[in-house]
Amino acid sequence: MTFWQLTLFETISLVKLYKEQVTRITRLAEDHVRTESSVSTMPSRERLAWNDKKERLELFKEHLVKESNEHVAVYGATKKRLGQEKLYWFDNGLFLFKFGIELLTMAQLIQRPSSSYQDI
Repeated sequence: MTFWQLTLFETISLVKLYKEQVTRITRLAEDHVRTESSVSTMPSRERLAWNDKKERLELFKEHLVKESNEHVAVYGATKKRLGQEKLYWFDNGLFLFKFGIELLTMAQLIQRPSSSYQDI
């Protein structure tokens, strides 16, 4: 696995957003069900539309819960794998050490021209 192969779905925890959306859909479904008392007086066409909306809200909620569970599994697996592989990405930490040495060397080279001849 490399960094370039990762997607936002795998690297960002979206659990809070999923919970907010499920709560929002649940509230919409509850509000819709509250109008159920007037369903018996509705014409058949409106009743069919009411039932259709109720079913769509329930399906959407189920889909969000399923997708949220999938996201948690993928995010957890990605996090675990990154934790195991991070040691190999930077040559066991030597990359950062070598990079630091190069930065220090470059900083010394930049400072030298501004020094007097006697400092050298």
